[in-house]
Amino acid sequence: MISVGALSMTSCSKSNNNSTPSAPADTVYYSNWVAVNTTFNVADSAWEQDIAASTITANALAKDVLLSYIQYQGFVYSAGDFGVYPAYKVGDVNLLSGVGQISTAAGVMFRYVIIPGNKLVTSSNPSVKSATPAQLKDLPYSTVAKMYNLPN
Repeated sequence: MISVGALSMTSCSKSNNNSTPSAPADTVYYSNWVAVNTTFNVADSAWEQDIAASTITANALAKDVLLSYIQYQGFVYSAGDFGVYPAYKVGDVNLLSGVGQISTAAGVMFRYVIIPGNKLVTSSNPSVKSATPAQLKDLPYSTVAKMYNLPN
């Protein structure tokens, strides 16, 4: 498997951006967009990529909502809808490609978002008045991005 350098994480809340380690517990974190470059794992017989993700903690896995997206040719898809399936574990995201090899040259990018699982989210977006963390999984990236002021 190929390991990409650590993702730098950025955090935001509805009112500001804050990337300090002392960010409040209700802060939404999002990774930078990272190039997808899968390699063939003989042991698994699958195209995979490991991405270091220090902000994925045991607490985040147990309590928070993790969303994953693929950006390709100007569009953003849920990772699973694109055929890339992330497996999260403490400190790491393993991407499994269901569409075969994806090289850096293809321009496919990956991002994950960690949303605290302990609160109801309200939005200024008129199409979404509020959403529980579980409901966020069904929202398109454009709506989630507007709710949390995520950059493209």
